[in-house]
This record gives sequence, C-alpha cells and structure tokens, in this order.
Amino acid sequence: MKTVQCSFTTETTLLIPGIKGKLNRSNKITHKKTEIELNTLIKSFVNLITGLQIIHFYLEFFFVIYRRTNSAN
Repeated sequence: MKTVQCSFTTETTLLIPGIKGKLNRSNKITHKKTEIELNTLIKSFVNLITGLQIIHFYLEFFFVIYRRTNSAN
C-alpha cells in the first residue's frame, strides 16, 4: 500500500482461516460468510482507491491553478 500512499484498515484486510475447505474443486466459494466478507473487502478496497484517485485529481487541479496564477505574475 506504500505505492498508493495509504494504509490498510480493518475493512481492507481479511484473514480466511481454512480457505481450502471453503472452496470447491472449481475454486468457487461455497461458504456464504466468506463470500460476504470477500465482497465487503472488495468494496472497501475499491472505495479506498477511488477516494485516493479523487484526492489525487484535486491536488493536480489545484497545482495547475497555482502554477497558472504564479506564472501570470
């Protein structure tokens, strides 16, 4: 997570004990609670990354405005 400059949270980490027993031979999740936890993890991670992308966009936007303002002087 250092690459995207953010930290893991309890919502963006998941430990799945006994994972082999929660998948069938086709690697499909057969344990409903694990499936729900994975979906929650994915949504949280996407929200984290999306939030960072929005912050990055605004920082770039303000930097451009700052540069234009200072180059006019």
